[in-house]
Amino acid sequence: MSARAPCPRSAAFLFALCCATVCLPQAVAEETEKPFEPRTSDQIWLVSTRGIACVNGSLGWSTARYDAGYWKGSDDNAFSASDDQETVTVIYIHGNRMDSAGAESRGLGIYRELVGDPSVGKVRFVIWSWPSDQIRGPFKDVRSKAARSDDEAYLLARFLAPIPETRRVGLIGFSYGARIISGSLHILGGGEVVGRGLESGGRANYRVVFWAAGVQNDWLLPDNVHSKALPLGEKWLNFSNRCDSVLRRFHRVDPCDDSPGLGYTGLAGKEQLPADLAARYEDLDVAHLVGNDHRSEPYFFNDEIIRRTRETMLAK
Repeated sequence: MSARAPCPRSAAFLFALCCATVCLPQAVAEETEKPFEPRTSDQIWLVSTRGIACVNGSLGWSTARYDAGYWKGSDDNAFSASDDQETVTVIYIHGNRMDSAGAESRGLGIYRELVGDPSVGKVRFVIWSWPSDQIRGPFKDVRSKAARSDDEAYLLARFLAPIPETRRVGLIGFSYGARIISGSLHILGGGEVVGRGLESGGRANYRVVFWAAGVQNDWLLPDNVHSKALPLGEKWLNFSNRCDSVLRRFHRVDPCDDSPGLGYTGLAGKEQLPADLAARYEDLDVAHLVGNDHRSEPYFFNDEIIRRTRETMLAK
């Protein structure tokens, strides 16, 4: 067996599945001096579940649309009416330890990178903002957010369910955002997450990209926790990182499941997948591109990663 290349050395390890508060590059910071606007063909939306104590209510989130530098309150009816056959809906879901301002700024940054190619068609970009602010105690923090990820999976499934089956939806999940997405698609595929499910119905065409996925590396396999997710995705692209300084400790997050993280090892037991599902799924180790960072910026500011993400989400 050939030896693996050494991982870049980590200056320090912070045990939490997190996006640490960082400054965006100067080019992005300067753009905040004047209102940023999406392309005339596009829309940017914010769906927030922050402050929602009960996930079983009639709604469970607030909706706003970006306009000239401001978020203007809206509702689900307006969101549904903003759709058409030519538009691809792309939803970005951040990871842990992210406040609302950070979620919005990173979402806008990802949108800018994603549509940076002139060949990209109409995009309705959604930032999914969930309550992931840091709480005291590293183990309490990551374990409580893991539980919240399951709640978010149910909320996201309810949000996605009304989108017509003739539409295309791209889902980008960083860290725990990947767990939210896989749980959501498992629910939409007829499964349950912590006892919650939805009625069956037509589903949109989903394409999924994970960056540093904070979900167990075997949950997508047949008869496992999120086994009904894979069949709903037309394409799956998982960017893993064997050098991630946070995910290398992922097996310690759940005292009842010591599986490594999908974003650390890639999918375990791929040989168990039926041929049609295996053909839809790809692991790509990008340690040489992002080093040991567990932040979203090294992913969406990398030309190769954003190119592959764009192709998976938006190519016809």
